[in-house]
Amino acid sequence: MSALADVLGGLAAAKHGLGYRLAFAGLSAPAIEAAVATVALAQEELGHARLLYASELRLRGGGGEDEGAVGAAIQTAPPVPELVPAPDDWAQVLATLATLDTALSLWLETLAESAEAWLRSRAQRMLDEETFHRDYLRGWLDVAAAEPRLREGVTAGMSVALARYRPWMDALARRAEAAGIAAPPSGARLESTVSALVAGTLERREGNDDAETVS
Repeated sequence: MSALADVLGGLAAAKHGLGYRLAFAGLSAPAIEAAVATVALAQEELGHARLLYASELRLRGGGGEDEGAVGAAIQTAPPVPELVPAPDDWAQVLATLATLDTALSLWLETLAESAEAWLRSRAQRMLDEETFHRDYLRGWLDVAAAEPRLREGVTAGMSVALARYRPWMDALARRAEAAGIAAPPSGARLESTVSALVAGTLERREGNDDAETVS
C-alpha cells in the first residue's frame, strides 16, 4: 500500500498547491465575478487535498478519517513552490487550470475506476466537483480566444506548465503501476488531453487570425 499512499500524497500536495495559489489568484482576476469564482475553486481544491491526505494516512495506518483534523493546517501552510509556482497574471492562472487541474482530473478518473471501493467513492466525489472547474475554464478559454494578448499569455503559460507536469505525471504513474493500478495517466496523455481541450478555442481562433492577416 505504500506505493498507492505515495500517489495519494503526491496528488494531495498538488491539490494543496493549486488551491493555495487560486486563493490568491483572484487579485489578478479581470472582474469581481472571476475573483469570487476563483476563490470557490480554491476552496474545493483545498477540500480535495484534505480528503486525499486523509486517504493517504489511512493507507499508512495513521487513521485519517477526520478530514478536518488531518488537513486543517493546509489552509494557511504554503505549498511546495516548485510544483505550483505563484502565477504572475491571469493568463498564468488559466494556464495552470488547463494543465495541472486537467492532470488531477485524469488521476481522479483513474482512481474512480481502478482503486478499492472506499477510495473509488472518494475519487468520484471529487471528480463530480471538477465539472464546474472544467466548465469555468472552458468559458475563459473562449474569452481568451477573442483576446490576442490573453490568448498568447495562456498559450505560453501552458507550454511552460506542461514541461513541468509531464515528468511529474510520469513519476506518479510509475508509483501507481507499482501499486497495481493499470494504465495510469502519463505525461503524454496529459499533453494530448490539454491539446484536445484547447482545440476549437485558442487554436481555432489563432488560425482564423492568421487567415485574416493573410487576406
